Formats: sequence, structure tokens, C-alpha cells
Amino acid sequence: MPQISYVVTVYNKAEFLPAVAEALKNQRGLGEVEAIFVDDGSTDNSPEVLENIVANWPAARVIRQLNSGPAPATNAGIFAARGDWIKIMDGDDVLHEDATRSLVDAARKFGSKFAFGNIALVPWKDSQPVIPQTTPAPLAVEPEHDTSPLVQFAEKMTFNPSCLLIETKFAQAIGGVDTRVFAQDYSLYLRAAHRTSFAYVPTDIVWAPGAGQAEGRVSDDEAQILHDLNAELACFIEETPDIDKAVMHRMLTRGTGRAWKWASRRAGHSMFSEYFLMYLLSRLPTSRARAVKRLFKSRDIFRTTNPVRIPVKIDGRDGYETMPAWKPDN
Repeated sequence: MPQISYVVTVYNKAEFLPAVAEALKNQRGLGEVEAIFVDDGSTDNSPEVLENIVANWPAARVIRQLNSGPAPATNAGIFAARGDWIKIMDGDDVLHEDATRSLVDAARKFGSKFAFGNIALVPWKDSQPVIPQTTPAPLAVEPEHDTSPLVQFAEKMTFNPSCLLIETKFAQAIGGVDTRVFAQDYSLYLRAAHRTSFAYVPTDIVWAPGAGQAEGRVSDDEAQILHDLNAELACFIEETPDIDKAVMHRMLTRGTGRAWKWASRRAGHSMFSEYFLMYLLSRLPTSRARAVKRLFKSRDIFRTTNPVRIPVKIDGRDGYETMPAWKPDN
């Protein structure tokens, strides 16, 4: 059985895939690995590039699906994984050669089922990342241990999927990522943080294209990200009846504060805005059901200025629709 399952989600990443695959093959200090590339209905020549990668790498295979969005693609890889650990990767991110080993070592040191490091945005030249030489190597830093990670992740998300390593059986047991949300990765962190401690490798372990260098990168879409952060908080509170009340309150305050900030700075709302009232009310004690309702409602402000992608069922399968920006009736 493999030690590591790399789960690489791909949508129109042909330019980046050779470098991504080469970095995975060059990971050091590991046992047997497998690489699962999930092609989420790419319309460029990613399928042909993946065929070439698989033909020259026996440990690699491709799962193909109709375009369904990053959440179903991630879960397809998670539930197909056979290794002890899953290393999730975006299809345009490149790992340091010691990244995986450093995460495994850190997780084992602290008995954690989840480990993560940092990501750096770098320029790309000739289909390769321009990697800085000043960052400490992953094996040269002392890993850290967070025994209450949900407290931290109640307020912010500090990394992307390519930064993390998660125990396979654990990832599958918690249901993978939440397919009710388009930009899904925060849901995995929340579900994991509620059930295990986190190990942290405090240096850059992965390099990603900077803003505007990779077409369609979800992390470049601020409205989508903020909309989905609030959706994921709402979904997590809804599915977690034993959530700590103080943590729930921090999530509600953070989410409604995020919505009010967008309303005032991007949508021109005054202090008479319903989003300011929602933020004020979040500072008072409330029930779990009411917190969920307010967080779901808080998503609407992001759609008043920007189109947002929403998961839907299409002919019985997972998919999504792009909802245009709209102005609510007053």
C-alpha cells in the first residue's frame, strides 16, 4: 500500500502540469507513492498532457469527470486514495522536494492527523516557478504543534490545499470536503480542526503562480472566496451540534464582520445597512440555528457586486452555476 497519495485537481492547467508532476516525482525520503490526477472537465489540452504524464509514470493515474467544480473533484481523489496519507495539490502548484517528508515527520512527531506548511506566490518563467533561495528548507525548521486549531481557523484561513497533508482514513471518515460550497478547502480544515491537533512546518513548502498568472484560479476571485468562507462557516456550525459556543460566536462575529466590511467598502452601504446591524447582533449571545441563518444571509452582499458560482445538481450529478451580480429588492 502506498505511503502517500497525491491528489491533484486539474481544470485547464496544461501549462503547469509538467512542472507539478516533476516536483511530485522528485519528492525525497518517502516510501511508495501514488498520484491521482482528477481532471474536472478541462477544455484545454490538459487531458493530453495528463496522458503523457501517466504514460511515463506508473504510479500515476487519471480520474476524468464532467466539469463539477473543485469540491467534487477533490472528493473524487480523496475517496480513491489508497495511501496512508493524502497530499492534496492544486494543478498549478509546485512542491519543495522535501515538502511531503517534512509534513509526515511533523504529523508523526505530534500524533496529529493533519499537517500544513506555508505557500509563496512566485512568478513563472518558461513554464517553471522562479523559486527564491532565501527561504529556510522544510527539514531545517522546527515543526510546531497547535492543540486547539479550531480557535485559529474560526477567524481566518492562512493556507491553501497544496499546503496540507491529511491522514487518508481520517479525511474519508470526516466526509472529505463540503460539496455544498464551490471553493471548498476551508470546510476540510474546519472539519479536521474539530477532531485533531495540527502540526505546522513554519516555512514555504509550495510555490504557486502569482495573481493573474494562472487563468481561472479561484484564489484570485476575492468575492467568491469571501462568499464561500461565510458559507463554509454556516455549513460547519449547522453540521456540528457539539461546537463550542465561544468558537461559534467567534465564527459568527468574523463572518458578519467580513460581510459588513464588503458592504461598506465595496457596495457603498451606510451604517443603516442590514449588514452593520447583523454585525452588531453577532456580538450578543445567540443560538446555533440563528448563527447559521445569519451567516447564510451574510453571503448575499458579495453577490450584489460580483458574480458568484453556486453548487447545483445537473442531471443528478454535482455541478455549479455562475450567478450574476444582482441588486436585492428594497
